[in-house]
Amino acid sequence: MWNGKAIQPFGTYSLEVIIPREILNVYYLYDMITFKSLLIESLKDSVYLEPKSKSEVIDFINKHYLKKYPTAVTVNYGVMYKMPDGNVDMVGVIVYGQTTKPQDFQEIAVDDKGNSLLKQNELLELLRLYLKPEVKEIPELKNNLASYVIGLGNKTIKQNYPKVKVIITRSDSEQGHTGTVYQATNAIYLGKSRTRKRLWDKNEDRWVNRKPQIEKYGFKTAGDAVRDLKTNPDSPFELRIDYGKHKYIYILSGTNSSEGKNILANLVKPVQPYPKKPVST
Repeated sequence: MWNGKAIQPFGTYSLEVIIPREILNVYYLYDMITFKSLLIESLKDSVYLEPKSKSEVIDFINKHYLKKYPTAVTVNYGVMYKMPDGNVDMVGVIVYGQTTKPQDFQEIAVDDKGNSLLKQNELLELLRLYLKPEVKEIPELKNNLASYVIGLGNKTIKQNYPKVKVIITRSDSEQGHTGTVYQATNAIYLGKSRTRKRLWDKNEDRWVNRKPQIEKYGFKTAGDAVRDLKTNPDSPFELRIDYGKHKYIYILSGTNSSEGKNILANLVKPVQPYPKKPVST
């Protein structure tokens, strides 16, 4: 289809040049990629990660968010922004830790005998990325900061924790999230977990993912907690429907490395097309 026009001077005349849409699309895509690359390049001099204590991160979350500090955190970084006047402000935090499901490392990739290609300490989860709402008012930060920080986090984990081979992260489908920011960073999408009933801790206002969350109330197993809540109106738990989460991974050595190729070739679940947000009507 032909729908692009340009006026090209030619001597004392002007020629109307018709440009194919395909060529216009190529130029547009090239310009957008170049523009985005320039924006990200500008962040290199002004945004960096700095290790932070648990108390510093909790203080940041309490000031800016209603959500709570995740469980099983092992690594905290502050997202630091060097302003044009030279002052530095913490504009966000990125938090990593043990995986939501302790058996996650066994469900990424396996050999031909069914043995996991990853050890438990070779898998880390990106648990939270919090950014101040105010960053949307800063032109150089508002569009690409989240994806830039995730990429920077991957590089930092690879450098500081060389045993970690894969980072896993999730996006909550119940909240209407599909993981757009992970898609923007070329994460590998492994599908959505199934809808099911799960224990919810009413006191902590969070899902129960680990045994210690049950044991602190005097129960040995999740089954014991479920049986108790059916007859005990004061139970600390309730059953809620978990509508599933989208699962993404990053292979820190890169998908073109021998290690990356081996993991990709032996995934338990095949790579799937990125999910899209439903179009509202």
